This record gives sequence, structure tokens and C-alpha cells, in this order.
Amino acid sequence: MTPRRRRGTVLLLAAVAVVVLVGDDRPLPFLWLPLVTGLGYLLAAAAGGRDGDLWGPGLVVTGFGLGAVLTVDGPVGGDLFAPVVLTTVGAGAVLALLLPRVGIPVDAMSVAAAVLLSGVFFLLSEPRVLDLRSPLLYGVLLASWGAWEMRPERTTTESSAARREPITP
Repeated sequence: MTPRRRRGTVLLLAAVAVVVLVGDDRPLPFLWLPLVTGLGYLLAAAAGGRDGDLWGPGLVVTGFGLGAVLTVDGPVGGDLFAPVVLTTVGAGAVLALLLPRVGIPVDAMSVAAAVLLSGVFFLLSEPRVLDLRSPLLYGVLLASWGAWEMRPERTTTESSAARREPITP
């Protein structure tokens, strides 16, 4: 199995974990969603090896989730949510950007996009905004990504031909 397909398999399993474990009527409340998702990304990155694309986003989203779990009903307390989450997200981003020094490539844009999307999804989960607090929705998004990773490999010839063909309207 290729590294990409191994990543896809783990992402599909992470999607199942989100749907089964996270939610107000499940073992883990909704605030655990980013931590469970981030750990799923990290497991998928490990399954893909050193060249996996998920190391950066995995560290950022895990940092976000760790900050949420530590503050909301956690030992640190919710009144420190913003500074703790900013610190844990920042620590995840710093760790991600240090990985190239040990031979694990990380695209800085994937780190920045993970920070941005974490904020967007957090905002959209607020009841005053859109209230997208559905673990099923996030499970479907994660499963879709996993399914994309499972797509058939393109041969070198197919890839070269696709790059040479002009796009016409």
C-alpha cells in the first residue's frame, strides 16, 4: 500500500472515531473535536511517513484541541481560553516549522491554512454565528479527505500528459 493510501485509511478511521466518540451524547463532549481530529491527522501523517502532508496541520490542530480541552471544563479554566489556545496553536505551528530540520518536509502554507481553518471552523461552531456543532459534519469532511487520499495512483505517463494538455473552455 502506498503512503498516500495508508494516510487515507487512517483518515477514514479518524472520521469514524470522530462520529463515534465526539458529541454531547457521546463519551467526549464536542470541545474534544479538534484534539481527536488533530490526533487523527498526526496518526495519518505517521502512516504516510516522513513525506506526509499532514505533519504541519496535525500539530496545529492538535495544539488547538489541547488548548480547548485544558481550558473549557479543564484544569486551566475557561477564563484563560484565548491565551492558552493561542499559545498551544502557536506551539504546534513552531513545532511543525522545526520538522524540516530533522528531515520531515513541511509546507509553511499548510501550517498557515490549518491555523486559518481552525479559526474559521471554531467561529462557525459558535451558536451566535452558524452553530455547526455536528460531529457528523466533521466526520464526513474527514472521510471525504480520506477517500480522496485513496484515489488510484496516476502513472508518470498520465501525469505528464495531463500537464501538457491545455485547458480549454
